[in-house]
Amino acid sequence: SGWVIAAIGLASLFFGYIYTGGPLPLAYIGLGEVFVFIFFGFVATCGVFYLQTGGVNLDSFIAGTQVGCLATVIIAVNNIRDIDGDLVAKKRTLAVRFGKGFAINEIILLAILPFLVNFYWLTKGYIAAFLLPFMALPPAISVARGIGRVINDAVFNNTIGIQYNRLLAIAAFTHFLFGLMLYAGLSLV
Repeated sequence: SGWVIAAIGLASLFFGYIYTGGPLPLAYIGLGEVFVFIFFGFVATCGVFYLQTGGVNLDSFIAGTQVGCLATVIIAVNNIRDIDGDLVAKKRTLAVRFGKGFAINEIILLAILPFLVNFYWLTKGYIAAFLLPFMALPPAISVARGIGRVINDAVFNNTIGIQYNRLLAIAAFTHFLFGLMLYAGLSLV
């Protein structure tokens, strides 16, 4: 598909390596979420769109924003779960740098923002692309509401890992369902 896809592939390999490898791993300096958002959002979505159409447009960036937000929720939940161990390991994730309150707000924002951005599809008259992704709203709300509850419960019980893992599974399901429904809705345009 040409040099553009080759460049995306090489950049993805390079950033995949420096995410946790090399002299200054991105995950250790608080840039993990940024690169997940970029590569699992814009690069993946716009790259596939480019493969299909030979270009990118605002629609591909909007879809990339939505999908990138929900991919980033997964790593943000993981980072808040691992905050104590990351402190010891000197892994300066955003949760470590700015604390649990910041991480909770980050997760809530990233879980809900794709549904607000979804109104873009309505302005274009893409009714199915607007409506279908809302099927993923209940699990997204479950993650947004659950993250604070899990942290508060940490003081009172020893099942915190299980609760975080459950939220990770719900976050991954939300990402999958939203992407699938957005794809289905846009396929009907």
